[in-house]
Amino acid sequence: PGSLAWRARNVLLGSVLGAVFGFPL
Repeated sequence: PGSLAWRARNVLLGSVLGAVFGFPL
């Protein structure tokens, strides 16, 4: 249930994590 919201959240978390882990490098 709420696959769309889950997908949006995954994309958001993925982009945030990518920025946090990729910015210092």
